Amino acid sequence: MKQISSYAQRESSEINKALEAIPKAELWQIKAVKPVEDALEFVDTKRFLAVVVDKKIVSTVTPKYVLVQSADAFRPVVEGVTLAGVQDFKFSLLALETKAYLNLLVTDADGIKIGFRVSNSIDGKSALRYGFDMERRVKENVLIQDHIVTVWGVRQICANGMKIRVPLAWKEVVREVERIKILELFSESTRLEHIGNVADKVKAMQFVAEAFIYMREPVKRILNLAKKFSIEDRVTAKKLISKYVGRRIEERILNRFDQEEDSLWGLYNACTYVASHDGLSISTNESLLNKSAVMLERELRAGD
Repeated sequence: MKQISSYAQRESSEINKALEAIPKAELWQIKAVKPVEDALEFVDTKRFLAVVVDKKIVSTVTPKYVLVQSADAFRPVVEGVTLAGVQDFKFSLLALETKAYLNLLVTDADGIKIGFRVSNSIDGKSALRYGFDMERRVKENVLIQDHIVTVWGVRQICANGMKIRVPLAWKEVVREVERIKILELFSESTRLEHIGNVADKVKAMQFVAEAFIYMREPVKRILNLAKKFSIEDRVTAKKLISKYVGRRIEERILNRFDQEEDSLWGLYNACTYVASHDGLSISTNESLLNKSAVMLERELRAGD
């Protein structure tokens, strides 16, 4: 894992420098050992190539796979956000062995800088993805389909990283005119593949950036609802942690909750604070942010 940059003010030279710092992947020919009389002979295999990062094999792909470096994949994203009129976005960049993540924060919502995450894979799963998904759930034996937008954010007062789930069908949070506009923007490109014209990708990312700017008001409404959702004692907080997060880091979250406001917003921030500041592994951090986002959404929508 390589942390390229923390949340920093946008400058083209700074972002380009960060992108160039992502470890480069290479495609290597895989050789097999073949016995020949009393010796061994190395022969090229034809079916697979090795994806190598820092001289370590991280995946195998077929010869048809076209490797796209994360830096090259992310440049159209950055350019698209710029062309969408966002003048002072912030970013962070995280590079793992087979995947890189670019977080772009494009607008503010009551002390929270919000935006979206784009991921790029170099292990054969060649797609840029951002937080717009279709989720299916069953309620009272009826299949319900929700468009879910996952908003990435940073609570600026304490640098908490966070995720906020916004179902577009949630009428208390998303006004009809906002829902129509957001869906219209996302429909321009629900998934960006590596194949295709770079100019088309830049154009698509303009729509994505604009859609997340429209998420500002729905996020603010979620924050306001969460602040009004009272949690006045540790017993209630403990039940919610047990229900959504689990008990392994329960005490750490409760100790942080003692320093937050007595509300669902306070408990949510206690979870995201532990995720962001307690030195958890990347997988545990990601899991805690996901579970916290589910807790926030489902508790607020319990009567929806």
